[in-house]
Amino acid sequence: VLLPGTCASVADAIEANPSAARVQYRMEIIDQEGKRTGVVKPPLYLRLPSGDLRRHAVAFPFDVPWMATSGNAFLSKALRRITPIPEDDFRILADWYVVHLTSLLGTVVSLDLVGAYRRLHDRNVHELSEPVLDLVQVRQSIEAAEGVTPHLRRLAADLGLANTLTCAVSDVGNRLIYLRLGPGEDRFPDDTRLGLVGAGIRASLRRFDVAPLMRLVFLGWLLAEAFAPRRLARRLAELFVFPERRKRLTRVLAGLQRY
Repeated sequence: VLLPGTCASVADAIEANPSAARVQYRMEIIDQEGKRTGVVKPPLYLRLPSGDLRRHAVAFPFDVPWMATSGNAFLSKALRRITPIPEDDFRILADWYVVHLTSLLGTVVSLDLVGAYRRLHDRNVHELSEPVLDLVQVRQSIEAAEGVTPHLRRLAADLGLANTLTCAVSDVGNRLIYLRLGPGEDRFPDDTRLGLVGAGIRASLRRFDVAPLMRLVFLGWLLAEAFAPRRLARRLAELFVFPERRKRLTRVLAGLQRY
């Protein structure tokens, strides 16, 4: 549900930033009855990145704060460049394709305002109405990242951008969670604890957008999630997936970003 004034703010942002490919803004969660919950995503203390994010989009695309479809306005020139959306890869979560690829086609403008209400209910395909770990959702995120990666690489090559995409912190974290907690017969066969720890170290070192302390925090979580007992691993997974479960730490980490 778009809020009054959002379209005008987006239009002003586009006029002021002719190189923009998309504009994003925060959303407030409403419940299935349409009642406001007071929950804003992302939280107000988390800065949304603006500017030329192409280096980010090809190095660690899934670690950059971005909004779901309703929290974005896309420039038609950018959409024409990447459509039609490949249906076989994105039966759901098509916003992963559109948001990540348009980030390569121009600057991103983030408005520090709540521009829409987003309804969450018990039939949402991906977004959960309650902060409870859902391994189906974790697997969907892994598959969405797998689906968008080759398209990102192809577009980056077409645009002559340095293709440095290998893995992202959030993707490694999701894979490790699924490896530890997912059903044995449904796990990704190439994933191992040591392999993911190594990938996580490499992914963390590539994060030029954060302070070293934030990288160390992730590495500590990574090692704990990899080798902790299963019950503790579930608790650690919830802290990783749901920022609202670690509000104090999230506020500190937000100050370590360099957007």
